Amino acid sequence: TDGNAAAPAKVATLADIAQQVDWPHTDSAGRWVIGKMSPDSWKAILTAGFEQETRMAQGVAGGTVMLGARTSQYSKRRMGDFIEFAHAFGADRGVRWSEKAAEELAMWAKPGRVAA
Repeated sequence: TDGNAAAPAKVATLADIAQQVDWPHTDSAGRWVIGKMSPDSWKAILTAGFEQETRMAQGVAGGTVMLGARTSQYSKRRMGDFIEFAHAFGADRGVRWSEKAAEELAMWAKPGRVAA
């Protein structure tokens, strides 16, 4: 399958979003803050949004854990749709895409779609 081939994709896309978008989340002490998050945190949020997932579970030590799909299991077409979704999200929030993120979009997205 080409699902595993999709796993390394979107690294630059998520990094650009992580470096440029402030978002509400809890810090390590459980306090709500608005600020930058890691690319891995953005991957979880964007995957849940892309899948329209709202399933949650209680964490082992309390708190809440979002349950969602695994992008490593996406087909090439599904990964392309996810990359387009992430780029639309970022573009709506003024993200200026790096050359690498634009290359990711060109590699995975449907023909004719370009970075904003």
